[in-house]
Amino acid sequence: FTEVTNRLAPGASLSRTVQLTLPADVFAGEVHIAVTTDIRDEVLEDREDNNRAVSQTTMRIPRRLTLDIPLAEIREDAQPPTFQAIVSRSGDRSVPLTVTLVNGDPSEIQIPNSVEIPAGAGEARFTVRVLQDGILDGPQTVTVTAQAPGFDPASDSIVVLDTDVPRLWLTVSTN
Repeated sequence: FTEVTNRLAPGASLSRTVQLTLPADVFAGEVHIAVTTDIRDEVLEDREDNNRAVSQTTMRIPRRLTLDIPLAEIREDAQPPTFQAIVSRSGDRSVPLTVTLVNGDPSEIQIPNSVEIPAGAGEARFTVRVLQDGILDGPQTVTVTAQAPGFDPASDSIVVLDTDVPRLWLTVSTN
């Protein structure tokens, strides 16, 4: 809802452009946008029938997934080594949805291959486990992708901080 408070002279007009962000997790599909002005009937007008307009063209709002990994980074030796991430969907929630999870680096984190968002629900949680890989490899960015048929996919990343230390092995021989 956008409130306009400009005063107009009799016979004058005012044009407004407003950008709206539609919630991504509420609905999806083919829609028409309706705009209503003077919803409180506060403006004295000769004509009240021109205060509502509906778009002529249909706008397609895609079904999409959203993936939230709540941490920006985690150490390989984190205690506890697990945390919860969330995958959510837009659109129809009347049926369950199986979401495939793709792990960009299985040597750094472990996630399930898929997660099911139950019927009636907009989201599901899944466990992410950080792994100690035993390799001195520095910080590693791992991208996780969520995908399901008919939905725009989603990705999120986490940086796994290396806790391995360099080791020096020395062998002494006697001559």
